Amino acid sequence: MKKLIIASVLSALFGSAQAEGSSQAYVSLIHKATNTEELSVSKSNIVRSVNRLTERDTEIRCVAAGDTGNEWCVPVRDTNIRVLGEMTVQNGQSTPSFERNIRPISSVKLERHGLSDQEVIHALMATGLYESVEVHGSMKNFKMQSQSATIPFITDGPIHGGPDYNLFDDEYYKAQRLSMYRVGDSMMSSGIASVMARGQRSDLPKAKMFVIDGGFSASEDVLYGSGVNMVSWGDTSREFEPDNITPRGDVESCTGHGLSAAGVMGATRDNEQGVAGVAGNADVMALRALNCGDGAPYDTYDANDWLSGIPVQYHDDVYEGEPGVVNMSYGGSVTLDPSLEEEFPCGYSGQLSIDNMQGAGFIPVVAAGNDSKEAKLISPATCRDVITVGAMDQNGQLAGFSNYGHAVDVFAPGVQVYADGTPYGMPEDVEMRVVNGTSFAAPIVSGLIAETKRHFPELNFKMAELLLKQTAFDPMLNNSPKCEDGKCGAGRIDGEAFFLAVEAWSNGRLNTISHALSGASEAEQQWYVDNFDAQGMACESYQVNFFNGHSKPGDTYKVVSAAKGTDFETGSFTEVGQYTSGSVVLSDIDPESSDYAFHVCTEDGGCDDEFYEFNMQNAASDNRPAVCTG
Repeated sequence: MKKLIIASVLSALFGSAQAEGSSQAYVSLIHKATNTEELSVSKSNIVRSVNRLTERDTEIRCVAAGDTGNEWCVPVRDTNIRVLGEMTVQNGQSTPSFERNIRPISSVKLERHGLSDQEVIHALMATGLYESVEVHGSMKNFKMQSQSATIPFITDGPIHGGPDYNLFDDEYYKAQRLSMYRVGDSMMSSGIASVMARGQRSDLPKAKMFVIDGGFSASEDVLYGSGVNMVSWGDTSREFEPDNITPRGDVESCTGHGLSAAGVMGATRDNEQGVAGVAGNADVMALRALNCGDGAPYDTYDANDWLSGIPVQYHDDVYEGEPGVVNMSYGGSVTLDPSLEEEFPCGYSGQLSIDNMQGAGFIPVVAAGNDSKEAKLISPATCRDVITVGAMDQNGQLAGFSNYGHAVDVFAPGVQVYADGTPYGMPEDVEMRVVNGTSFAAPIVSGLIAETKRHFPELNFKMAELLLKQTAFDPMLNNSPKCEDGKCGAGRIDGEAFFLAVEAWSNGRLNTISHALSGASEAEQQWYVDNFDAQGMACESYQVNFFNGHSKPGDTYKVVSAAKGTDFETGSFTEVGQYTSGSVVLSDIDPESSDYAFHVCTEDGGCDDEFYEFNMQNAASDNRPAVCTG
């Protein structure tokens, strides 16, 4: 019987690196941009053009390191760069093929000279050269200890009365399905396997996935489509080996973390070895930004920017392919001026790199961290516009190590997750391991989104985030005390419900108003009217569905109406009512003369600015149920 590695949290280093314990500090300098220079270039020339301008714009000045009597020699810049691609004609108008705005930010490593984070920030801000300054802790994966073990008890057959989930012949799939998809003894499905089953069609495109991590060990089960080295330090840095994703050197400290995350997302299916990736037919790009578990924060930011089409040092090109889902299972602390914490909850430089990635069409999914605390000032977990994933255990409760808090969006299985990986220094017959951590909950969500995007390529970040949270359930995670006051986000993912909601959105039927008796046979309609509808209300009532019938605890849905053809953003409208259920029956609907939409509102009474308009095709008079037309 083959051996596995059971890996557990040895120390909760993710996101908790204390920069002040080091003699050096990773510092981001956000320059005062007083000028903007525009470049019109092709993608093949973008690197050379931007680097030339950046070099010309950069001046090195030596400034006082506070009151220590020492100096720092630091870069100073003042020019925003606006890059425009070749002009193309669309709808009769000339527009650039791409546009990138590059804000002047420099990342440096400085001697502390005994100064704390805030003292370093104060000293640099006192120079008057910078708009803001941030100090970052090292980016880290969590450390793991390993031991040999045999495969746990495995059963055959269906889960929770659903379809047979023996979908693949991968060696560890049966064990994998039990650890990843069930919740406690109730065998409640997280809906992952049914989505995987839908991906067996041969006409579907590849799943585009990107893993920013470290420890990308070679594997026959996880086939990296391509790889890029972003590590800026050490003898295998990008300066010397820009395409090397496999770590060397102190190999015993390498855990194969990137391999395990990539395998959970997109390991090869039906190959009689390893596990089955959540996303099928995977095209995985490995971006090595950490070296054996830790690294410089600006290397991870450079990975984001490079994907976004922004040049980075020691790479002669930028990514030019299709965007996809990006998994980031790492994190680091951020220190900045307290007055900026609310505006930049993961720091300015980290947030800007996420914004760049978003603007290029990527869907970033990040791990919440393993510090067993409320996530605050961790990059990238507390950034805006990322999907932050916490871990739950086999009982559907908050995993003991998982971070939580208002920055966490959803939770996925993160205890006893089966993953590919032969850590360096381990016997050659060790091919698999069982891992714990938010690092492996996040790739389950990344894989789910990537698999769903194979079916619906138009899926974007906004809808992926919205529908993951709308279709999630149990925000208290089986009565976990730390989840009170909304600190476990929307709760547990429901993969099947998410897939169906995306399908409804793709078909224009995510939010619908239809006749109350729609969908029933004529006999059923007549029986209902004869037995329950003495007042004739059924024929004058309408079924209103929000988000494919899913409601998020704490949210209410404010329905408004306007005259046919009104633009809800600019025109006048009338409030119909507010509702908490994902599906309601209303009688005060006039589909012939009015259009309808709704806002999502929260418990504190605030409503978002977005109008979600209803598809009213099945409310039209020509779709009136037969029993109501006599």
